[in-house]
Amino acid sequence: MAIDPNCPATDPWFNTVQEAVKIHWKTFLVKNYDAPRQICRAILLEGLSKAAEEDWTATLAIWNACSSLFPHWGDGPEQAVTREFISGLGDKCEAHSEEE
Repeated sequence: MAIDPNCPATDPWFNTVQEAVKIHWKTFLVKNYDAPRQICRAILLEGLSKAAEEDWTATLAIWNACSSLFPHWGDGPEQAVTREFISGLGDKCEAHSEEE
């Protein structure tokens, strides 16, 4: 869902993220009542980023899962951020493989 710009607003992960955000941001849905997909996707992408920073196997798993999706993402502004993130993970994987 963090990677897929076409993920429907009915995906259960949106509700999970919204509930977690409401703990710290009580007015979240008041200001963003129209299914705040971009905010939820950004939060999930940040979570993936933190996981990748903390654990090499997470970096590899995210790169493995997402690298084949590049041709299917399109060219929207949100996808530029996603492409940059995933490309960066690919660079890290390449650097790590050269070290071993």
